[in-house]
Amino acid sequence: SQRQIAVDLSVRAESLSRILKEFKNSELIETKKGKIEILDKEGLKKGLW
Repeated sequence: SQRQIAVDLSVRAESLSRILKEFKNSELIETKKGKIEILDKEGLKKGLW
């Protein structure tokens, strides 16, 4: 779950939710049925720098 991912990453669940929403809006990821699919790996890498 997103809550468990947040715990594993030591971030607040609300922060993770906001980041995932931004990634979805940028078409970098898709979330479905509790899974996160990476659509644009290079785009994610660029966004991290």
